Amino acid sequence: MSENNPRTAEATQAHTARGAAPASGVVEVATPPEVLRTTGTIAQKLSVPRHRVEYVVRTRGIAHCAVAGRTRVYDEQAVSQIHLEIICMRARRFRRFRWS
Repeated sequence: MSENNPRTAEATQAHTARGAAPASGVVEVATPPEVLRTTGTIAQKLSVPRHRVEYVVRTRGIAHCAVAGRTRVYDEQAVSQIHLEIICMRARRFRRFRWS
């Protein structure tokens, strides 16, 4: 019944134009900003030297997602890939020293 009332429709339009939530109850939620990490912060997170992270990035061809000044920054997918490569490096390194 109130849908056909022009006064209610005008009030709803004016209310939503001021930035209020629409009458349907749907509210858009802002997504948190994506965390971008440098090679130094990746090294701290993974507890490895920074030169090892730089070596993995250089030799495995892991692409940066953005540049902040002169610094390359990497997203979480790249951090996961770097972590996996470091785990593989450790496995290959210590496999050589087995006696069997």
